[in-house]
Amino acid sequence: MSDFASAVSKGLLFSLLVMLLLSAAVGAVGVFVDISDAAVGLLGVVILGAAAYSAGMFSTRLKRSMGLLQGFVCGAVLFLSAMILSIAFSEFSFSEMTAIKAAVSVICGVIGGVRGVNVKLTGKSH
Repeated sequence: MSDFASAVSKGLLFSLLVMLLLSAAVGAVGVFVDISDAAVGLLGVVILGAAAYSAGMFSTRLKRSMGLLQGFVCGAVLFLSAMILSIAFSEFSFSEMTAIKAAVSVICGVIGGVRGVNVKLTGKSH
């Protein structure tokens, strides 16, 4: 596997962990507080954006180059994965919310990718 594909796949795996933790947090809050349907939809977009950002940032911290492209790929793959799961397990219809989720996912992935390349690594300097 190429360095690019390896970094992207590791970033996507990390983003699944982020999605799982954020979804569990929302679920835990939902047990105690009544969350409206509109808020659940908005939280879904926020979680997807956070996962795309973390995927882009994690993958580019590994490779340290091509942040824009890696972030775009991470965001696009996350959105396409979510869309495929939506088609498989529910009635899917393309709406403006689908376009918003695609835009948020790709934009957050790109921002995370650019940020990941530009963050200095911590540690001992020689």
